[in-house]
Formats: sequence, C-alpha cells, structure tokens
Amino acid sequence: MAVNAYTYGEVSGVSRRVGWVVGRGREFTGNTVPTDLDVELLLDQVASEIHATLADNGYPINTKAAMTTASAQASLFLQRVNEDGAAAELLMTFAVAGDPEDTSPKPHTFYRKRYERGLELLKGAFLESAGVSRSTSLSNNLDSGSWKDSSGNEKLPVFTRDMSDFPGSRSLIE
Repeated sequence: MAVNAYTYGEVSGVSRRVGWVVGRGREFTGNTVPTDLDVELLLDQVASEIHATLADNGYPINTKAAMTTASAQASLFLQRVNEDGAAAELLMTFAVAGDPEDTSPKPHTFYRKRYERGLELLKGAFLESAGVSRSTSLSNNLDSGSWKDSSGNEKLPVFTRDMSDFPGSRSLIE
C-alpha cells in the first residue's frame, strides 16, 4: 500500500523525524512497530485535516503532483506540515507521550506545535504569496443581512430613507 495521491507527506519524511522509535534502521517497514502501513495511514489522516483547512479557506484540494506543478514552494510546505502532523500523531501512540506527570519537553509537542503553526499559515495568505490561487472567494458566502425570512418571503427593510421624519417636518435637503 502507498500513500494517497492527495497526501503530501512521505514515509521517509516521518522516518527522518521520528525513526528513532523503531530502533537501529530508523526505517518503518512491515516488521517494525509501528509498521510502514501505520505511518501511511497517519499521513493520509493528517492530509485529510490539511484538506479541510484548505477547503475552508477557499483553496482547491489538489493532488501532490498538481500542487507541485502549481507551486513547488507550496508543495514542499504542505509536505512538511503533513509529515510534522503524522510524526506528532505517531509519537502520541506511545504511552510515555501522554504522561501528565512528566513535565520534561516531549518530542510530540515539538511536532504538534510545528503542525499547528503550519495550519495557521494555511489560513492566512501564505499560499497565495506562494502562487496558489483560491478557487472560491473568502466572502463568497458572506451575507451582510437577511432580506428573506425562513419561509422565503421577502422582508420589509428595518431602516428606510426618511424613517425619522414625521408629518409636518421639513427636509434640510430641499
């Protein structure tokens, strides 16, 4: 099995970050715990979260190949975010990672913070500056007011021109 075409990270990237958990070879294989299939699944799951962030901010959900063609810089950044997220998730599967009494710095918090920072950058204008255009405008579904009620009937406006006028008053514009 291989990672999904829409996954930006690679197993080798996760191995570079946290390969020390499998010992001597620092490579995830079918004989290690976790296996390479476990790492691929984590990469796919983290990529899905990245896609949700991209879609939520108006960017298209592209395959890795299409993103590399559109912007190599953005593709490398997405790969880093994907691998950091998978590394953090992988380290959280070990019992030592979640020990609340241990206050020493933990590797999973480092990768988790880098991953979360990457998601924050995706919400900003980083991808646009890297050459990736949004597929939908951020204000596409922005309504400044409702002119129909829940039944679909047109509402009367709340504020109207001359609403503060009363009979017998004069306009200053005349």
